[in-house]
Amino acid sequence: MRGKLPPLVDRELLQKLIVIRWTYETDASGLPGQTEHKLMQTFEDALEAGTELKTPTLQALSLTGGGVKEWRFYTADVERFMASLNRDLEGHPKYPIEFSLFQDPEWNALSEYLNGAQPAV
Repeated sequence: MRGKLPPLVDRELLQKLIVIRWTYETDASGLPGQTEHKLMQTFEDALEAGTELKTPTLQALSLTGGGVKEWRFYTADVERFMASLNRDLEGHPKYPIEFSLFQDPEWNALSEYLNGAQPAV
């Protein structure tokens, strides 16, 4: 998670929030098992090494627990983000992920979390 909001110039450019959600079977701690965790890490590595560096995008935070892993990205261009992600995932297995898109010019999905409230996304 980012420890604070990025500079205003970045927030003004990156107003579209993409939430990527992976639902998993939990172990006793509410976390994914070792095999699924490794798959999630491979997916996350592709995001960070590819899409996040190739598009006007910032990862705001990722959350894991209670059967859900969620990544939250702010971008200026959803189509470019998705095209880059699809290219970066070529040859990967099909991941059990779902995407949601929100307009979030105030960066509420991060700022509410930084203020201690669970964001409503």
